[in-house]
Amino acid sequence: MRRRRVEHRRRAVVVPAAIVRSSCELREVRIQHVRVRVAEPWHTARVSFDPDAYEVLEESQRLGFLGERDVAEVIEHARAFVGALTDVSGVVVDLGSGGGVRGLGIAHDRPDLRVILVDRRAKRTDFLERAVRRLRWNDRVSVLCADASALRSRIDDVSAVVARGFGPPREALSFGAGIVRSGGRIVISEPPSGDRWAVDAFVDLGVVRVDDGSGQVSIFARTGA
Repeated sequence: MRRRRVEHRRRAVVVPAAIVRSSCELREVRIQHVRVRVAEPWHTARVSFDPDAYEVLEESQRLGFLGERDVAEVIEHARAFVGALTDVSGVVVDLGSGGGVRGLGIAHDRPDLRVILVDRRAKRTDFLERAVRRLRWNDRVSVLCADASALRSRIDDVSAVVARGFGPPREALSFGAGIVRSGGRIVISEPPSGDRWAVDAFVDLGVVRVDDGSGQVSIFARTGA
């Protein structure tokens, strides 16, 4: 087993590298009467998250699909989308799924929903298809390689669309409004600070904002037919 050296007060103890995880919280253990702090997997330390699903996201990060943020932090942010879908049922489309944390996180926490992961990049969707098979979620999660502009003719009766903000503020919202059914919900992630949603940016899209602007995501409801 590959080992990693952990220093403590000029003494060194050897801790298995499998224990020291990049996505973790720290706990104290004693090894041969020397107190050290080693890594504990985040999915057991902070919140319940399926170990296989967690490993899928770690693989996604290794492949460069999730960026460099800690996987635990990425999952935590994705759960803001779950909170915005509390009273939603039916089909949820994850627009621009990328590494899958948003859509797979929703599928993990809300097994009652049908989730469609959409990305126009084949490398991402190939990975997501393998991930869904590995997790045995095929009966409720599907993957679609397509551009957002082509979705209206390919899927219908969508209860909610989730997406990260991309391009000008109204771009993601416009795509979502074109997919979701009347009365459906559109949830878009917000930048770390500031509010980019001036009323005149979306009034002509047939949507209204239903959140108070204080969270990590912005929530809209489609009002048009």
